[in-house]
Amino acid sequence: MIDKMTKEEAIIISRWTYDGIYNLYSFIQDEEAIQELMNGDYYSCRNEDSSLLGYFCFQSSARIPTLEEDAYVLEALDIGQGMEPSQCGQGKGKDFMMRGLKFAGTLFGASRFRLSVACFNERAIHLYKQLGFKVQKEVTHAKSRQKFYIMLKDEEDLSSII
Repeated sequence: MIDKMTKEEAIIISRWTYDGIYNLYSFIQDEEAIQELMNGDYYSCRNEDSSLLGYFCFQSSARIPTLEEDAYVLEALDIGQGMEPSQCGQGKGKDFMMRGLKFAGTLFGASRFRLSVACFNERAIHLYKQLGFKVQKEVTHAKSRQKFYIMLKDEEDLSSII
């Protein structure tokens, strides 16, 4: 089930920390992180047993600040996501992302999706390519100076995997 983020969920998610190189995706545990998660662009995703699996964010909340001015020129729905850290790397990503893409397609009527992913995140890039995303360009994160890929997926790509 995917639903609007609640404050309780935002507090839990703001405490998630990812190990090693994936720490880049951790929130800083403060009121600002909770406010971001509650800004209306974030949705929680729960398992069938109602446990919190992850979240999705859309539109400007899914974008990263880049040094390049042309990173987000094409018309597309930006999507971001995060899974509960203990659920990562267990083969659940494809189902999780498909749920988010279906939800976003219905909610926003999107025909093209865009996401940003750190270039080192090979397991996520592999998953996104399986789902039909293609690298559009490489950009530099304005704060961390990390390299990221901007990836695009058209709606017709989605129909082939659902």
